[in-house]
Amino acid sequence: ALQLPASSALVMSTGVIGVQLPIDRIEGAMPDLVGALKADAHGLDAAARAIMTTDTYPKMHSLEGDGGYRLAGVCKGAGMIHPNMATMLAVIVTDARLTPEAARLALKQAADASFNRISVDGDTSTNDTVALLANGEAGGPIIEPDTLAFAAFTATLTDLSIHLAQEIVRDGEGATKFVTIRVSGLRNDADAHRVAETIATSPLVKTAIYGGDANWGRILAAAGRSGVPFDPEATALWISSVGPRGEGYLPLQQLVAQGAPLDYDEALATVHFEAADILIQLSLGDGPGQAVMWTCDLSHDYVTINGEYRT
Repeated sequence: ALQLPASSALVMSTGVIGVQLPIDRIEGAMPDLVGALKADAHGLDAAARAIMTTDTYPKMHSLEGDGGYRLAGVCKGAGMIHPNMATMLAVIVTDARLTPEAARLALKQAADASFNRISVDGDTSTNDTVALLANGEAGGPIIEPDTLAFAAFTATLTDLSIHLAQEIVRDGEGATKFVTIRVSGLRNDADAHRVAETIATSPLVKTAIYGGDANWGRILAAAGRSGVPFDPEATALWISSVGPRGEGYLPLQQLVAQGAPLDYDEALATVHFEAADILIQLSLGDGPGQAVMWTCDLSHDYVTINGEYRT
C-alpha cells in the first residue's frame, strides 16, 4: 500500500497472548489506513490513539535538540510492564542526521535509563518494541558515536524516553499513585538497580502504597530479600511526596537511620503515602552504586482489569 520494499516496514503487535492476528482484516484495511496518514501533529495524535489497548489516554511527547533537530514519540502500555520493556510499543522519530550505529547506541542508552526502569506489575509479555527512526532532514553534520553532538542527542533522546516511560507508569492498569524509588550506597549501579526493582515489584509494598499506609518495614524487607549484600546498620530511609499544588517534592521525611526507626511523625508519613506522587529514597551504605525505578501502586482495579481481560 505504501509502494515500499517489505524490509522498510516494522511490524508491531499486541493483544491476547497466543491468539493469531486476523491478517485478512489487516490487509483489507491497509489502503484506508495509508490514506489516513498525516505528517503533522494530528497524525501523531491519531497514531498514539490507534495503538491504545487498556491505556486510558494517548501518550506522546516532543522535544527540540540543541542542534536544531526535533524528536517526537508515541507509546502505549499499561499492564504487563517490566524490564526489558514488557508489553510496550514505542516509536520515536527525529529529523537529526545520525549514522545507523549512532542511532542504535543512543537508543540503547536511552532505553536503559527509561523504558527499562519502569514496572507496573512485575510481569512481561511476548511483545515489546521501541524503535528510533531518523530521516536526516534537519541537515547539519552527521552525528557519530563518541562525539559531543552524539552526547547531546542521546541526552535529549533520554529525556524524551523518560517522559514517555513515566507516562506508561502513571497510566498503569488500575494505578492511583506514581512512585519514584531511589536507591544508593551500594557497590555498583547493578546492585542498586536490583534492590530498587525488588521494592518496585513487591506486592506488599505496592498494596501499602495503594492503602496510604507508610509501612516502611515492607520496603526494608524487600531490600533484604533482593539478594544484594548490605549492612543493615547502615540503612537509612526517607519518603516524600509532591505537594497538593504540584510544586515539587516536599521536604524529605526520614523514617529510619542506622537501621533503626526514628521517632517520626506518623501522620505526616501517612500524608506522603496518601499523595498521588510519592518518593521513596533508600541509602544502604556509602558505596557509589545508585539507581532509580518508577512504579505504581497495586489496586483492586488492577485485579478486576486482568481478571476479566478476555470477558
